[in-house]
Amino acid sequence: IISELKAAADQIDLNSASVTGDILFEGDMQRWINFANSLRARTALRMSEVNASLAETEFADAVNDGLISEDVMYPYLTDVNNENPWYTRFKTRTDYAISEEIVERLKGLQDQRLLVYANPAPNASNNDGEVTMDEIVGMPFAADAGEIPNADISFPGAAIGTGGPNVGIQDAPLPIITVAELEFAKAEAVARGWMSGSAEAYYYSGIENSFMQWGVYDADDFNNYISQPGVAYDANNWDEMIGTQKWIALFPNGYEAWSEWRRTGYPMLTPNTHGVLDEIPIRFTYPSSEVTNNTESNEAAVAAQGEDAPLTPVW
Repeated sequence: IISELKAAADQIDLNSASVTGDILFEGDMQRWINFANSLRARTALRMSEVNASLAETEFADAVNDGLISEDVMYPYLTDVNNENPWYTRFKTRTDYAISEEIVERLKGLQDQRLLVYANPAPNASNNDGEVTMDEIVGMPFAADAGEIPNADISFPGAAIGTGGPNVGIQDAPLPIITVAELEFAKAEAVARGWMSGSAEAYYYSGIENSFMQWGVYDADDFNNYISQPGVAYDANNWDEMIGTQKWIALFPNGYEAWSEWRRTGYPMLTPNTHGVLDEIPIRFTYPSSEVTNNTESNEAAVAAQGEDAPLTPVW
C-alpha cells in the first residue's frame, strides 16, 4: 500500500494540465499528492506495534512530503442518484442508533460534538428547537431487538445525513481523512519519539480541528473542554489520551475508529453481552466466496495468519 501511494504521488506532474471531472479537489493535483501522503501516514501508523522502525521511517517521510491542510470530504449532491448514503438508508428504515457508549462518554465531558453527532430522542425532546444533551439518549449494547422503541433513543444527526427526507441533509459530506485525524497521528508520533515537536500541541490541535470540522468550535468552550481532567493532556498516559480523543473525532467513520481501537486498545470498551463472542472482534473473516473461488490463496493466507476467526490478530 505504501509503495502504491508513493508511486501514485510520484506520477503526478504539477506542470501538466490539470484533470477535469475531479469531484474531490477540482483538479488541484498538489492536493492529490498531499492526500496520498496523508493516507501513507495513516498506513505507517497502523504498523506501529508490529514494525516500529518501518512505521517511523515511512511516517516521517510522509509528513516531510506534505500532508493535507483541509479535510478530505466525500461530496454528495441533492439528487437521489448521488445523495448521502445514510440519507438514503434512513428514508425507509432505521437500523443505526447512536450507541450509549459514545453518548455517555461525550455527556460526561460536555462535548458539544454530541449535539451534531446525534439527534434528540423524540420522547426525550422538549420540542423547543434548542437541543440539549439531556435530549440525546444512546442505545445500550445489551438490549434485545425491539426491546427499546425508536422514539426512546437517538439516531445519528442530520449533519451525518440521517433522518429521512426533510430531516437529514441530503448532500451532507462525509469524511475520508481529516486534519484532526492527522494532528492526533502527529501527536502520537512525537510521543513515540518518531518526530520532533510538541505532542501536547498536536493533541489539542486535533481536538480543535475536530470541533471546527463539526461547526461547534467556540474559543471559551474549547478552553473549558481541554482543561477538564479527562481531556487535559497527560504525557504519562499519552496513548490513552490520544487514542480516546482520536476515537471520538473519527465518528462517523466506524471502520477507521475500530481499526485504531484494535491497534491502541483505547478507549477501553466493553463487549456486547448479547454478542456471539465474549470479546470484541478484531478482524473480518473471509467470505465463503473466497473459500470456494480462491481456495489455494485462501488456504495459504490462513496458513500464514492463523485460524480464520474474528479473534485472530490481523498481523
